Amino acid sequence: MYYFLITILTVTLFWSSAFGASSSLVAKVGPYTLTKQDLQKMLKNDPQIRKILKIRPDLKPKIENMIIKKWISVSLLALGAKEEGLEKNPQVKKDIQEAIKLVLADHYLKEKIANIKPTEKDLRLYYASHKEEYKRPEKAIVKHIFISFPENATQTQKEEAFKKALSVRKKLLNGAKFETIAKKYSSSGNKGDTTGYITKGDLPEDIEKEIFSLRPGEISKPIESRYGYYIVKLEKKIPAYTPPFDKIKDQIKKAYVREKEKEVLQKILKGLSEKYEVKIYRSF
Repeated sequence: MYYFLITILTVTLFWSSAFGASSSLVAKVGPYTLTKQDLQKMLKNDPQIRKILKIRPDLKPKIENMIIKKWISVSLLALGAKEEGLEKNPQVKKDIQEAIKLVLADHYLKEKIANIKPTEKDLRLYYASHKEEYKRPEKAIVKHIFISFPENATQTQKEEAFKKALSVRKKLLNGAKFETIAKKYSSSGNKGDTTGYITKGDLPEDIEKEIFSLRPGEISKPIESRYGYYIVKLEKKIPAYTPPFDKIKDQIKKAYVREKEKEVLQKILKGLSEKYEVKIYRSF
């Protein structure tokens, strides 16, 4: 709510004065005005709203009405606060100054990074020097059956689960259908769907070592985990690879721009901290 209030104050303080009589009014409360341009900026600047509209563009009128109603409510509350002289309250003054500071900082930084427009050459050079970051690890397509034991299992309980896992594996090696055995014996939640992907780095190293050492079609010996034994059948291995530039160009561009924005910010902060005295009155 506080963030929304700051947004509305921003509109009232900065945007309303920026448009003349040619702007189409959407709402007016006392001295405050909301234009179509203001409304569109609110829609554009809210990531959550953008995400919703991308999936459901038909909801735009409903969301606009919701924003207008909130804007009217905040405007009325602001007028009520003025009537009671809250503008003179020290804490309110401080909050307003903080809101103005945030708006100024945001616009200042946006102006400074607006010219970051990488060329094709820039992006290809960035890709070449960051290729390792885009490498996709090796994957395995596997089927699995899980034979569980209690979290604080005794040695006897573990041995019983292990014997059951060996028995299940033997049935598979003798030609039993994996899905049929999984439905009957597996402790996993979805017993009918036994196939899944494993990406190298997702599981404990000792379990991964067992799985990735299998050959396609091979069924593992029982692999112990914290809560039971896995019996894994390797369907297929997908080798590690690095996607070509053209496939991930948008991803590369975002990473490049983020890096350049950080560089610009650091440079600006360094220059400003040398110009304006910065004091910190506490130890970290």
